[in-house]
Amino acid sequence: KEKTCGFNGTSTCTNTVKVYAVGKNTFAIIFLGERLNAGVILDVDASELVGFEPEAFHNSTSNLLLRTSDIAYSNVETLNIKTGTKSAVVNVRGTSASTTITTQDEDDYFFISSDAVEIPETAPTTDFLHGWLDYLEGNLSLNAGLGKHRLLISDENSTIGKGSIGGAAVLTETSLTNLNGDSLGDIFYNADVMGEYWSSGVTLWLGKNDDTLDVLSIPTTKVEGLRTVASVHAGPGDDVLQIQ
Repeated sequence: KEKTCGFNGTSTCTNTVKVYAVGKNTFAIIFLGERLNAGVILDVDASELVGFEPEAFHNSTSNLLLRTSDIAYSNVETLNIKTGTKSAVVNVRGTSASTTITTQDEDDYFFISSDAVEIPETAPTTDFLHGWLDYLEGNLSLNAGLGKHRLLISDENSTIGKGSIGGAAVLTETSLTNLNGDSLGDIFYNADVMGEYWSSGVTLWLGKNDDTLDVLSIPTTKVEGLRTVASVHAGPGDDVLQIQ
């Protein structure tokens, strides 16, 4: 590497562009070093990529990636998010911080997966969720207010077996834990005791490898005349499900 960078032009230059594969079909192209704020224009030819969907990120500071419709963060240990009073559609694709999301008193929809991209028009009816849970590095807590809520959790495209380290993964009325030992965070979900809980349904998709899951209890509703349907879909691996 040449030593032509830095304030005095005597420092070793860094790699100015890096390309990372994120999963199987996603690539992140990152400018850094001497070219970070140099107004470099990059032309990417994606014509040969099948099913390619671009996502444009904007660098608003030297260390923060900001997308107009998302929350992006770095070097955060605890993240608390509280939504407004209207019905909320919550897509969680990953967590690096311990994350708590609290909604208010309307019917809310929660989608937990690397590919979660639901909108108000699709949230009530979508019946399949692509992606995986391998980006859940920190614990995720969902606190839903009054209302009739829906929760979809998908690991369907993961090749990492869940419940393979430190015992089986565990599904209960309020949590999904021990997905991959200490490597992944746990998922906790609660609803206001005066509401209709998860009466719009709870669905979990397991991945493509060998998964082990113990079902100790399932989400319910306390409202007379309503019930919650909880579904677990096993993948193509050799899965072991125990209902206790």
